Amino acid sequence: MKVLLIAPRSSYWQSQFVFCEPMGLSYVGAAAQEAGHEVRILQQLTSQNPPDEFIVETAGSFAPDVIGVSVLSDSYPISLDLVRRIRKVSSALVVYGGKHASIHPEIAADDEVDVAVIGEGEETFCEILDRYDGTIDSLRAIHGLSFHDGELHHTGPPGRIEDLDSIPFPIRDGLPMGRYRMVNVFAVPASRQRLASCVSSRGCVFNCLFCSTPSLSQRRWIARSVENIISEIREVIQTHGSNYLLFHDEDVLLNRERALELCEAMIENGFSRRLKWGCETNISNIDDELLDSLARSGCVFLSFGIESGLAESLEKMRKKVDLEKVRDTLGRVRKRRIQTNGNIIIGFPWENREKIFQGFGVIKTMPVDTLAVNVLLPIQGTDLWDIAVNEELIVDYDFHNWHKKRAVMNTRYLKAEEVDRLYRLLNRRYYFRVRYVLRLFWFALRRPVCFRSLAEIFRHSVKGRRHQF
Repeated sequence: MKVLLIAPRSSYWQSQFVFCEPMGLSYVGAAAQEAGHEVRILQQLTSQNPPDEFIVETAGSFAPDVIGVSVLSDSYPISLDLVRRIRKVSSALVVYGGKHASIHPEIAADDEVDVAVIGEGEETFCEILDRYDGTIDSLRAIHGLSFHDGELHHTGPPGRIEDLDSIPFPIRDGLPMGRYRMVNVFAVPASRQRLASCVSSRGCVFNCLFCSTPSLSQRRWIARSVENIISEIREVIQTHGSNYLLFHDEDVLLNRERALELCEAMIENGFSRRLKWGCETNISNIDDELLDSLARSGCVFLSFGIESGLAESLEKMRKKVDLEKVRDTLGRVRKRRIQTNGNIIIGFPWENREKIFQGFGVIKTMPVDTLAVNVLLPIQGTDLWDIAVNEELIVDYDFHNWHKKRAVMNTRYLKAEEVDRLYRLLNRRYYFRVRYVLRLFWFALRRPVCFRSLAEIFRHSVKGRRHQF
């Protein structure tokens, strides 16, 4: 079969700082290609690159049998407009996947969606390609699907892929590899980056109130072997000339022994001299031995989900974080000259202005190099969603606005508009402090390359243009 895979642009692209491969589609495309199907991937970085017209024309000229669309919540409305235009030139089966489809399988009732895939897509999508005979009935026996034929049907829960090494490496040929950047990494200026992405594990074992990943992954963490990861890293270096690698795992370092083994393998294979890398991880996993290995292997960036500076809030969101340990660990990371980013969330149901400012006051004294202030997003299937729905806190169901920089729900004490104002205020109060600016300047003095990075970050933030480098 001929397969066209599409990653629509985000409605919030102007302020994003990470531009990378559409990993979900790239994995699905690789599995389909290995199964003998002809695959083409189109990633829409902006409304002009490539424009909607090009995607529609390609759908007509390529004449796919199946079109796969991967979406997040804020790209979903954009995708519907795009598919509506594609329908005029193509009669292909339209299959939706990605996190939004997994969280909202009811999208299968939308006119532009023929089938929604829930969970991991590689095996399920290949089953669709093998069984599809032009009718939806031919897909009824496949688990992990939703479709609509007068009423909404779910074909049963999806399974997990137990052997991640069995999945072929994601397709990167044909993607704009030279344009991917992670802008806010001080150690590797964006203009000098050739970014590649890697997913070394899937799933999460924790149970945070606001996160859908534990339920989607059945609270199981499944990892690739170190040998398999090293083979992929070697490929992106040799084939694509990548010099910066971003891991997209929920937690690369969850298994300490595996993390140490991965670091040592990167050193032994000489990657640490040619490649810098970063990841997000749980701060409780970090100790001095692991930090030393991370630094020697080329790690230059670690992002931590701190979430709040108040112990009572952390307890309510079921986040197992010890704030004093966070402060101590961040200091030890800084000594290794590894850049740190802290993530916090505001807008929980129990928060008022006082609690938000109290938590922020604690966070801003911690030794992080950058702080990502995020607005709480209620996700269907989480316990937070149940609270928000039962208390009628959600005030905006327009998915264009469903991203982490715009409030779509009230708290019990604040309107969504007030949460938005606090989001902007906290960012200003963090980044425009004299103490922070001086600390950043001192950081750059020790690593002169950071001056170039800081200039590019500032230019990117002011102009708000994606892919300007």
